[in-house]
Amino acid sequence: MARLVIPNDIGEFLKYDAASGLLTWRVKRKAANKGGRAGRVGPRGYAQVGFNRVYYAVHRVAYFLATGLQPSIVDHINGDPFDNRLENLRASNPTRNQQNRALDKRNSTGISGVRFLHQLKSPSWNAGIGINGKFVHLGSFPTLFDAVCARRSSENKFFGSYSSNRGRL
Repeated sequence: MARLVIPNDIGEFLKYDAASGLLTWRVKRKAANKGGRAGRVGPRGYAQVGFNRVYYAVHRVAYFLATGLQPSIVDHINGDPFDNRLENLRASNPTRNQQNRALDKRNSTGISGVRFLHQLKSPSWNAGIGINGKFVHLGSFPTLFDAVCARRSSENKFFGSYSSNRGRL
């Protein structure tokens, strides 16, 4: 999906507070008061703000107003799509952004890349990770803890600050 280019004059109409992550209107608009909070929740669960009949993602507008840059992807470091504080936003690319995604709702272990194989003669916990489009098997382990440790260690090694564990074990 192509990203919309944010108009350069948007800062004349919107004010961004980097500490709180809030966008407010600098001027009175049809349905918005000066100083009022700007934005709504869009269909994909991200906050949007309407400007000149076009809706822009609030986190992208916030990043633009704070830095003057419009990267292809603006990533929420902590994974919360409503936390638009500048310290929680960073420029990213598609690969890095996927490394920081939320856990799939079908995951039954609660840990990305770890699954229990109960069909085998000796059931075990398996861990794996995707690196540059390739699946890398990290091993089979007797306990969930050992499999999680292998996965987290690999996440930190390959993904660094984009690791989805965000400080959790």
